[in-house]
Amino acid sequence: PSIRAAALPQLANNRNYLGLAPALTAISCERIKHALADTLGDNSRWRDKIYVMLHPAQSANDGATIVAERFQDGWNYRLELPNPVERARFVRAVVQTLLSEMAGRNPSDHTPEIPAWLAEGLAQHLLGSDEGDLLPRPPRLAVNGLNINPTILNARRRDPLEAAHRILSEQPPLTLAELSWPNNRQACGPACEAYSSSAQLFVTELLRLKDGRECLRAMLGELARCYNWQTAFFRAFHAHFQCQLDLEKWW
Repeated sequence: PSIRAAALPQLANNRNYLGLAPALTAISCERIKHALADTLGDNSRWRDKIYVMLHPAQSANDGATIVAERFQDGWNYRLELPNPVERARFVRAVVQTLLSEMAGRNPSDHTPEIPAWLAEGLAQHLLGSDEGDLLPRPPRLAVNGLNINPTILNARRRDPLEAAHRILSEQPPLTLAELSWPNNRQACGPACEAYSSSAQLFVTELLRLKDGRECLRAMLGELARCYNWQTAFFRAFHAHFQCQLDLEKWW
């Protein structure tokens, strides 16, 4: 990764934002990669390259950009991130890029479409499981010439859905149509929390199916052969859902 001085120093002390130092950014991306593979039960060989580029943030709401380039031997991906960046936005962008790489391993003449609910749901699942391990902070203290960052360990296992349950106790989960086609309002504020929580719950319930992880991996493999994710989804989950109505009743 490349880096420049952050354009918004007022975000430096905001706990919801990350200052992306090159070394820690690479470590975080690698940890997210392994956590995602573990969640999906994916032990397949990594194939394509992902480049991470950092640029000074111009506002607190700067988004990430993912660019896919096709070559004869596969795809290259460029993930452009503002620095600093909101923590959840960083994990979501990395997860979406990783899912694109997984889906792009099969021959295709188009960039596979990663549904928003899948990237969001998996990102929130990883954040809820162990955010501290995914996003290490830069050292804050120097002792005898060594940089250290004190960490408090809690032996009590955290429920990944704790925050989602709290949010959805105050409002109903989004419908399948709302999950499938999010609007601009769901980019920030209460609508964003409802979308994130609903997507996390939806993905968690899919993972809890007897062969849920296998079905999600199969869906990613089908995305390269389909021009919309719905076709790929029902091909992969045909043993559970025969049509859209079956999925809506289940959800």
